[in-house]
Amino acid sequence: MTENERRIVTLLTKAGPLSNKDLQKNGRMGWATVIKMVDRLAEAGVVERVGTVVEPERGRGRRAYLYDVSPSYPLAVGIDVEHETTTISLTNLKGADLGTTRRSTPRRPLLEDLEEFLIREASRFLEAHADALASIVGIGIGLPRLELVSRDDRREVHGAATLRERLSRSLRIPVEIDNNIRVYTLYEKWTNKPFAKGDFLLVSIRGGIGFGIFVDGKLFISRQGYPAALAHYRVVENGKPCWCGGTGCVETVVNERYFYDQYTLRVLHEPSDTRTDVPRMEIRESTAAFMTAAADGHPEARKSLRESARYLVRALAPAISILNVPELIMSGHFGPNGSVFARYIEEEIRASTLPELDFEVLYYPLEDTGFTYGAALLVLNDYFATIPTPAESPSKMS
Repeated sequence: MTENERRIVTLLTKAGPLSNKDLQKNGRMGWATVIKMVDRLAEAGVVERVGTVVEPERGRGRRAYLYDVSPSYPLAVGIDVEHETTTISLTNLKGADLGTTRRSTPRRPLLEDLEEFLIREASRFLEAHADALASIVGIGIGLPRLELVSRDDRREVHGAATLRERLSRSLRIPVEIDNNIRVYTLYEKWTNKPFAKGDFLLVSIRGGIGFGIFVDGKLFISRQGYPAALAHYRVVENGKPCWCGGTGCVETVVNERYFYDQYTLRVLHEPSDTRTDVPRMEIRESTAAFMTAAADGHPEARKSLRESARYLVRALAPAISILNVPELIMSGHFGPNGSVFARYIEEEIRASTLPELDFEVLYYPLEDTGFTYGAALLVLNDYFATIPTPAESPSKMS
């Protein structure tokens, strides 16, 4: 697709239905270009006419056509593979849930196990949605931190690339695979406030820390594993062991379980919970309560949360400085007072690291559906473009 076509699709996805005049104004394109692009997209089935609207400036109450993206083309399948559960969804450009199923993920799968599982479940899902098969342009898969070791040699391989090729061949449909935090970064880009911005850094905090960077309208990719390696930046001397084999990594002092433990010790003044299988919902509720305690001024909660913010800033400062991103987005299950952690992070950056940098730190609650839609966006991303000024005051459909 051309840049102008992507602008039109982006505007309609975000603010449709719109008239050609709306598209011309908000997409910063010429009138003839808009007419040509809309006609071309309509012919391809991506855009459709959905109604009319009165535009007084056209004279004598003449009506203009309204357009929107098609709800039925293009479609994509998004697959979110978690350690316990795999979610498969069918969606369109606007992120509508057109069908979802969940399956138990194989425990500690080898590359061949994961391949067999995904082929089986994706095939069943496609068969269940056979009526939409002609409109499905691809499958996007978000994977957690799996080693993807092959049964043949037991050595770590370039699993994602190998898996993508095998799945595409077996399912006879394009497949894209990426880290699940990076696919969530796509979701944030095209659904929330970063929509109008080209650059931002996402920090997702769950059981560990995930990082995604959007630069110049694209996901930042590094062959050296950056920014994923930020989670294992050493910030505590003689700190706790990390699953990566190191000690004192920032991920050991900034995660949901750490906040759960800090809430138990510093706010409730109870002994440390030694259970390794604390229910996820219990951890998230305590994390939210910890944030609320800090926001309400509890001295121990504030001290602990500021310390975590300080550790996180040590790891983030080089990325923020080098990439010069205007926004840092914190995302997690932090409850109604989660913004307190974002505020502490911004204060730490300005006080000790980058006082002159023009940026802001925002908190967006983590949305679980964003992982499946984000996975689908690995396929649908090429339909979108960053537009400096988003649509405002769109025409209303009659």
